[in-house]
Amino acid sequence: MCLIYSKKRIFSAWLALIIILFIILPAAPALAIDYDENFTQKIGANFSNSLISREGEPRAVFAECHAAGKNIVIYARFVKPHFILTAKIPAAVENFVDPAIFSAGSAEFKTYKKSGGIFYSRGKSFNFNFKAEADALCEITYIPYKINGLENDAFISDKGFLKLIVKSSPAAGSAQLSNDMLNRLLGRVFKDRAVRLKSIVKYNQYYHDRCDYFGYVNRMIPAGLNTAPGDFLLYPTHKITYNRNISGRSEKHLLDMRLAVSFLRKDYPLISQDIRAKNSLVEDHISLDIAKLPQTDIGSGQNTFIYLSYGPGINYYDSPYLKTNDNFPSPRFIFDRNELSREDAQFYPKNSWESFGTGISRFNEINYFQDFLSVEPPGGPGAFENYPRYDEPVFMNPDKRLAYLSELNDKIIDYGLINDTGELIFNFDFFSQDHRGNVINNELRTAGAVYPAFSSAALIVAPGTGREYIKTYEEFMKKYGLPEYIGGTHYRDYFIEADECSDYGMRAAYLKYLISRTDPNLNRLANLFAAHERSADASKKQYGYRIFMNACENIIKKDKNGFFSSAAAKSAGRMHNELKETFYDYLYSVRTDKPKNIQKSEYSKFVNLYKKHRLIFDSRIN
Repeated sequence: MCLIYSKKRIFSAWLALIIILFIILPAAPALAIDYDENFTQKIGANFSNSLISREGEPRAVFAECHAAGKNIVIYARFVKPHFILTAKIPAAVENFVDPAIFSAGSAEFKTYKKSGGIFYSRGKSFNFNFKAEADALCEITYIPYKINGLENDAFISDKGFLKLIVKSSPAAGSAQLSNDMLNRLLGRVFKDRAVRLKSIVKYNQYYHDRCDYFGYVNRMIPAGLNTAPGDFLLYPTHKITYNRNISGRSEKHLLDMRLAVSFLRKDYPLISQDIRAKNSLVEDHISLDIAKLPQTDIGSGQNTFIYLSYGPGINYYDSPYLKTNDNFPSPRFIFDRNELSREDAQFYPKNSWESFGTGISRFNEINYFQDFLSVEPPGGPGAFENYPRYDEPVFMNPDKRLAYLSELNDKIIDYGLINDTGELIFNFDFFSQDHRGNVINNELRTAGAVYPAFSSAALIVAPGTGREYIKTYEEFMKKYGLPEYIGGTHYRDYFIEADECSDYGMRAAYLKYLISRTDPNLNRLANLFAAHERSADASKKQYGYRIFMNACENIIKKDKNGFFSSAAAKSAGRMHNELKETFYDYLYSVRTDKPKNIQKSEYSKFVNLYKKHRLIFDSRIN
């Protein structure tokens, strides 16, 4: 009897130990999705019907020109009653365009506003028609880089633009796209079958953070062997500046809120000026001043990007440019660090308006910086006409990015994460070269589009407005079917209230978010000072909170990389990466149409892990 009792006690002790270990030990890393997994690209009835069911939304088709060593993304969409295909053809591929295109009729290229009025008319385009199928006609528009060896007088963003409209006869209904059909279309545009659809695509590199295969894409470069945890210290941000000219605080807040939550729809990304122009989405009140063309984004080839910044965000455009930032603070998206690994992205350590030149010189200077991390042209300082000539944007390679971000980390931390000066112009050193501007206004220039619905991690909002944002999001959930988790963050945790209604308050909220992802112990202390947790007056300055956040900023200034590579930071990093990869596993199961029980299991796994870690990162859910 005593022996049996002892065995029971031993068993109970072991069971208790196992439970304790299960609680205190970190969970085994989630099985991350395979970014190198190969998928067969199938264009057929399912693909065509999906476009018809979501009219106007783009879906990528992947092609390549093997001879030129270039990949080409073609966007297919259905705009009743036609399929429309658009692509940006690299300059190196123009040599393979069929000469018949250039002997076709030509016209000045035009873009249009929403109202149907002309936005701009510039450069020459060639138009060509042919029969695509028995009951389908294809209409082609192409804007070349050169015509008979001479530069086409088109905007930089328009050169290489290819558009194909597949028109069906009324009796036949909508034509069905297929691999064979698209290859035949490409065979009419490019000689010697130089451009063909890819048969195999690594879809996870494009869609890892999405639940389906719609939308504009920008490949994520998988982390290399040389990437260290300390390389990406900060999170990118984007300030919503559309309503900066509205001075009424209540009106601006309501418009900002509706717009910010709209961007959380999966069919409502931040899109470049170029996409807006080519899809006739330009507002009627917007016009292009030809007299000031070199100073405009379109005149200097800067209109193909969405502008994020690395760190707490730009210090202007809460109010109109060059005016004091005394307006109601604009909300700011915080994006996942994965945005730093998008293939088609440029990096620049200041506002591009502060480049040495304008127009084509600005375009060449920024491209040169991507190649050499330098703003000094081969002829020496001031010889800006000696910049190499570029036909298209250059995107910074991974090794250059690591060097750039390492330098930028030091500059921003020294500048101060909660430095709220409104100064736009400083003289600062970057890689031992003089720059004019402010490093806090650095640019992460992502090509085409950015999806807050997929890749953002949080939204910083003004004090006292968090509940309104949550309520508005819940309205959108009912109306548009928005998900409970935004990019892996529960919507009740997603909206972060600043503790002070000022630029300082918004920057302090960013710093607080950074601390919550880096040092849980310091974060718990920060929570004790958080104004919105202890004061009904959310707009009142909380000087204890200011003193504490200033102290946190000074700790980071002193320790720099050491703060982000501490044992606590590494542990927090592993936890957040595990949670993120578990979320991606769930999205993968939905995207690849796994059985419903597997999708449900992956979702439950993610939710349980999220709730397990909720106390560490300030979650409001139970």
